[in-house]
Amino acid sequence: MQTAAALSNQNEIDIWYKQAKDDQGMIDDHLVLWDRMIDLMREPDMGQTRVLDYGCNNGGLLGRLHTRKPFHSGAGVDIATKGIENAKRRFHDKPFDFTTLKQASFGLHEFDIAVSHEVIYLLPDLEGHARDMGRWLKPGGRYYAATGCHTANPRWPEWRDYIAESANVAPQDYSPEDYVKAFEAAGFTAAVQPYQLDNFTPWSSTDPLFKNVMDALDFYQNHKLLFRFTAPAGPTNTQG
Repeated sequence: MQTAAALSNQNEIDIWYKQAKDDQGMIDDHLVLWDRMIDLMREPDMGQTRVLDYGCNNGGLLGRLHTRKPFHSGAGVDIATKGIENAKRRFHDKPFDFTTLKQASFGLHEFDIAVSHEVIYLLPDLEGHARDMGRWLKPGGRYYAATGCHTANPRWPEWRDYIAESANVAPQDYSPEDYVKAFEAAGFTAAVQPYQLDNFTPWSSTDPLFKNVMDALDFYQNHKLLFRFTAPAGPTNTQG
C-alpha cells in the first residue's frame, strides 16, 4: 500500500479557512464550477470506474460527479479533519471512502480517474504529488486538476496575499508550466484548456477576489484552467 507523500508531511488542520463561514462559502460557490469541470471530462461511461478526489474537503465534488456521471466507487482524501468528518456524514449511503492523507493507503494502480479542484497550488511538493498519482492511477488513467491559482493569472499577487491571510495552508507560486513539467517528470502526458465557464458567472459586490464583474468574467474565461494529466500506458517507476 502506498501512502500520500505530497501533503502528508503537513500538519492536519480542522478546516481549510480560518473562519468557518468562509469554508461554508467555498462549498456554496463551487457547484457551478464543479459542474463545468464535470462537463469537460470526456469519459462517456464511468459505470465501472473507481475515482479519487484529492483534497476532497466535505466531499462535494465527489458527490456531484457521482450524481452527474455515476461511477462504481470513490475515495476522498484531505488534511482537513472536520471536512473528512462532514464528508463521511453527508455521503454515508454512497460507495465512497473518506480519510485524511496521513491515514490514507492505496493499492498500486487502484484508480481509473482522479480529480482535484483548486488544490494543486497549495502543494509544497508538486513533484511528489505527481509521483503519487503515477502510483495510484491505472496505466492510461487520467487526473483532472482544476486551478486558476498560478503566476500567469494577473490577479495572483493579490490573491496569494489574501489566501495566505485567510486560509490554513500556505499557497505556492507555480506557473502553468510548472504543473505540466512536474507531471511530465513523472511520465504523464499533459493537456490543458481554459474553463470558459458557460453558465452565469458568480459575483458579489463583496467578493474579495474580484473587484468588478469584468474581472470575474475574464478569469473564468481565460485564467481558470483544467489540466488533464494522463498516466503512461506502461509500467511506471513507483519509487520515491
